[in-house]
Amino acid sequence: MRVTIEKLAYGGDGIARPAPDEPVVFVPRAAPGDVLDVEIVEEKPRFRRGRILKVIEAGPDRIEPPCGYYQGVSEATSCGGCHYQHLRYTAQYTEKFHHVREALKRLGGMPLDEEKNPSSDGTSAETALAYRNKGTFHWNAEQMAFGLVAADQRTVIPIASCPLLHATANEAFVAASAVATQLAKDDPGVRASLLSLVIRAGTATGETLAVLVVKPGAPIDLGERFADAVWKRRKLTSVQLNVNPQPDHQLFGERFTVLAGSPTIREKIGALTFVLDAETFLQVNTVQAKRLYDDAVQLGRAVNPERVLDLYAGNGGLSLHLARAFPKAEVLAVESVAPAVARGKESAAANGINNVRWRVGKVESTLKKIHHHEHWKADLVVVDPPRAGLKDIVIETIGRMKPARLVYVSCNPTTLARDVKALAKFGFEPVGNLSVIDLFPQTFHVEAVLALAPVAAKPPVVPDS
Repeated sequence: MRVTIEKLAYGGDGIARPAPDEPVVFVPRAAPGDVLDVEIVEEKPRFRRGRILKVIEAGPDRIEPPCGYYQGVSEATSCGGCHYQHLRYTAQYTEKFHHVREALKRLGGMPLDEEKNPSSDGTSAETALAYRNKGTFHWNAEQMAFGLVAADQRTVIPIASCPLLHATANEAFVAASAVATQLAKDDPGVRASLLSLVIRAGTATGETLAVLVVKPGAPIDLGERFADAVWKRRKLTSVQLNVNPQPDHQLFGERFTVLAGSPTIREKIGALTFVLDAETFLQVNTVQAKRLYDDAVQLGRAVNPERVLDLYAGNGGLSLHLARAFPKAEVLAVESVAPAVARGKESAAANGINNVRWRVGKVESTLKKIHHHEHWKADLVVVDPPRAGLKDIVIETIGRMKPARLVYVSCNPTTLARDVKALAKFGFEPVGNLSVIDLFPQTFHVEAVLALAPVAAKPPVVPDS
C-alpha cells in the first residue's frame, strides 16, 4: 500500500494512518513526510507493520545514510545497531526531545505546556558519529568475520569498521578483528571456537582494551597467538581472553585471562579518572556523559546536601561527580554488582575522593535497610535505574524518606513518566528544568534528567516586581 508518514514513534518506526477506520502502519527507517510504497509484513487487530519497497517522495529531513551497512534489502541484511541514520541529526534530536516531553505529559500527567514549568532544556550531541567508546561484535562463522546483529535480531552482518565507534576504539577493533579472522582462516579449531570481540577505549586517555570471547575447548594456545599478533599489529593497553560456556544467556563467562598489558584501562570524564575493565558499566558517549553528570549535579545544588544517596550507582560515575561537587557531604552509593563497586573504589582513590561510602546489594532491599533500620536520611537522592525504571518498593521507600530533592536520570521516557506519576502520590512534583540529553545519536535511545521535590519543600513563588 502507499502511505504517508506522519511522525515517528518512540522506538524509531514511522507512523502512517491510511484511513480513519484502518489500523495504523508502523514502518521502520521511515522519515516524517515520506510518501512510501510498503509491503505489509505483519498484521494485528490494532496495527500493522510495513517494509519499505520504494520511497516515492522523501520527507524534508531524509538523507543518505552515512554507513553502507545501515540499509540492506531486508531486515536480515540491514544492521540493527542504528535506527535513524536516514534522518539528518537535527531532526533526530527534535524527535527524541518530543518523545520525552510527550511521554511525561501524556503518561506522567506533567503540565509541559510552553507557558508552564518545568521548562525543558536540550543538549544535542556535538558529533553524531564516531562517539562510542565501546563496541561488542559477534562472530559469523559462515562468513568468517566479526559483525553486528542485523535488524532481524538473528543474523550477524560482517563489518569492516563502525562509523559510530570513536576513532581510538575503531582502530583497536580493526586490528583485533583482523588478527582473529586470520587465525580462524588458518585453524578450523579457532574458527569453531570464536564467539565475540569486545572493544573498549578511553577516548580521553587513548587507552584501549580488547577481549576475545571463546567457547570452552578452544585451542589451548589461541590466547597467546591472538595476543602476540595483536601486540605486533597495534599495541593495545589490555588484551584479554574470556571463556564463555553459556553464550546464549550472557556475553561473558567468569574466566578472564589477561594476555598482554594491564587488566584495566582508564577514561576521563571531565576532571575525573575512571578505572574500567571489560564489564564495568560506563556511558558509551564520554562527552555527553559529562553533560549528563553536570546536569544531575546542578539540579542537586538547590538543597546544598549534607547527605547524598546514589541508587543504581554502577562504578560511581555519578557518585564521584556528586562527591566532588559536594565535598562536605557524605555520599552513599548503592550498587548490586560487586565488581562495579570495586572499580568505583579504585576510581575514588585515583581521584583522591574520600567522602563516598559504598554498599553492595540490591537497591530494593538495601534502601529499606537504610531507611527503616539504620534511619539514615538523605537530603538528596539520585536514581539512575535500568530501562525498566523504579520498582514499586523503591518508589514507596523514597516517598516515605521524603528527601528535599530527588534527581531522576532516565534512559527510558516511558518508565520515567510512569514513575513520575507514581511519585506524585507521595507528594513529589517536578521542579527546575527537564534536561533531554542525547548520548546515542543515530538511535532512538535518549537520556533525560528531572528533579522532583515534596510539595511542602518547594520554594515559594516570588512575583515579579
